Amino acid sequence: MFFWISPRPVPPATVKSPKLPNLNFEPPPAAFISLNRRSHGAHLGIELHVAKSQSSIHRGATCNNPNMERVNRHLRRLAKLERGKDLAEAPNRYLAAMLNKVPEVTLAFWIIKIMSTTVGETGADYLAVHVGLGKGVTNGVMAATLIVALLLQLSVWRYVPWRYWLTVVLVSVVGTQLTDALTDSFGVSLYLSTSVFAVLLAGTFAIWYAIERTLSIHTIVTQRRELFYWAAILFTFALGTAAGDLATESLQLGFKLGVLVFGAFIGLTALAYYRGANPILTFWIAYVLTRPLGASLGDLLSQAQTYGGLGLGTVATSLVFLIVIVTLVTFLSLQSNGTKSTAKPAEIT
Repeated sequence: MFFWISPRPVPPATVKSPKLPNLNFEPPPAAFISLNRRSHGAHLGIELHVAKSQSSIHRGATCNNPNMERVNRHLRRLAKLERGKDLAEAPNRYLAAMLNKVPEVTLAFWIIKIMSTTVGETGADYLAVHVGLGKGVTNGVMAATLIVALLLQLSVWRYVPWRYWLTVVLVSVVGTQLTDALTDSFGVSLYLSTSVFAVLLAGTFAIWYAIERTLSIHTIVTQRRELFYWAAILFTFALGTAAGDLATESLQLGFKLGVLVFGAFIGLTALAYYRGANPILTFWIAYVLTRPLGASLGDLLSQAQTYGGLGLGTVATSLVFLIVIVTLVTFLSLQSNGTKSTAKPAEIT
């Protein structure tokens, strides 16, 4: 959406952008402003072009116009925001929260993340076994559904809870299927697959940081960063599946001990975070560990007592988890809509 602001003196006015709601400011003269969320290279996709008619800035000269100085401050603020800096400043903090495609990391975030693992796996197993599609067809259906969900997620400029969590559930399924395909179809050992996915995840982080200079999930404000984010999420699920299977099957931890061990590791990670450890590192460690924790918890509840489970069944366990997920996502959606309607707009000063 483009706004043409006349170079002639105009009375002060307030411009509300339909692309960036609640971003109100007095329009500076001699500016041609386009506000959109498309990624052009490494910047935010929020562009400001100074009109040549009355501006000498484009020629590299010094401009004493206070309106142009305000425009330049806005540009510098956006550049710092794109690099993940100065998010503590009120205008930047609001703008980052508005543009970020990833939800806030809260207790609800981790509950949905853990339960989505079980729901995704049992849904894929239901298609493969009970519906009779087989593993090959089920894998293709899940991969195609993930592509559609990812396109829906990428098509919006802000965080939409149901789109985001639908994509997470499908990524968990496809990530699990990658590990299962290597183990069951190609006979790759869990030791090797765990090492391979650990290297792939580390490589994704290395490339992400080399290009963007940040791994923060609080600045997923460009499409390229979001693609890096989803690639990392895919490999965390694959790595979590391989490491979880290695622990519960090869090392024979069992469901109950698996829940206790992985839960303890997550607790230690949370303690390290609150004691001052790097928040980005602790987040991704916890994200990997929640995958085997969710799988072990789901198996503990659903598997028969003869196999060490509680015997609730996969259908009942998945239904309970699905109800909890839908309830939490609905609550987050309502909360997100309420926050947008009541949030104080960031002023460009």
